[in-house]
Amino acid sequence: MKPHFSLYSILVLFVCFPILAHAQSVRIETTPSFPAPYESFTARLTGPQDRSSIRWYIDGRELVEQKNSTSIELEARGLGVAQAIRAEFVGSTGLPVTATKRVVPTRTDLIVTTDTLVPSFYKGRSEPVKEASVTVRALVFDGSPKKGAYTYLWNVQGRNQNEGVPGVESFIRFTPTFQSEVPVVVTVFRDGVVQSEASVVVPITTPEVHFYERNPLRGLGTRALSSPYLALGEEVILKAEPFFINADVRAGKPLWKVGNTERTSTENPYELVLQKEESATRVSFVLQSLERLLQGVRGTLDVQF
Repeated sequence: MKPHFSLYSILVLFVCFPILAHAQSVRIETTPSFPAPYESFTARLTGPQDRSSIRWYIDGRELVEQKNSTSIELEARGLGVAQAIRAEFVGSTGLPVTATKRVVPTRTDLIVTTDTLVPSFYKGRSEPVKEASVTVRALVFDGSPKKGAYTYLWNVQGRNQNEGVPGVESFIRFTPTFQSEVPVVVTVFRDGVVQSEASVVVPITTPEVHFYERNPLRGLGTRALSSPYLALGEEVILKAEPFFINADVRAGKPLWKVGNTERTSTENPYELVLQKEESATRVSFVLQSLERLLQGVRGTLDVQF
């Protein structure tokens, strides 16, 4: 059976399609896109500019003073408290057009962790380095005591992960190589609707090694030695402490040199004993892994008695 279109049907389609297209092309956009709790933001009508008699409503209450304005300034509510924005006006077709927007302040924090090691006495955080796994985890706060059913779209270094499909994983892992920094962006969805967005630039640092003195009575000093270091006793025990390397690199065997002579330690490969009779000398330390060539560390210290 062939489809049959009457002249009336064609006229209805001809008239209604432009009206629907006009209504759908008008929307309310906010700047910033996802306001934080109590943050000031702008709500703006976008689309065709042939508008007149614009009326704005917040939670059903008309903002009389904003009549005919194409944008309004607002303040977001508290965490998880919704704000219903509605704009009504008469379009070019002579029919009323309505645009709506629901703003629910949601905060997303990004926590960056890495697998690299630091000395036990170090009070700072371990930093990401090349060839070390980095984890970025999203923590979403929406004011609800219940855990939300969120999905996450991760973007690392400008590339969407998981083929651009939001997933349930609230974290992303990656291993930097030659980058000096890695930008990470996460878009949080709930029931297919964007709830919030957060971004962080992860700086990629370089492994370091610092020297400390271990005293048989007082133990290991926690202040790094500066070069040249003046030793006061008959001997000095130097301890090399690498920062921001992987455990497998830390487990390797370092190379010590006093001047141009290689030295080894039978007790602790990260310690070196210098005697007063060696006078002024330069001590060098090298730790290198064949599996992680970009995590090698080296340092020197001039010692004077």
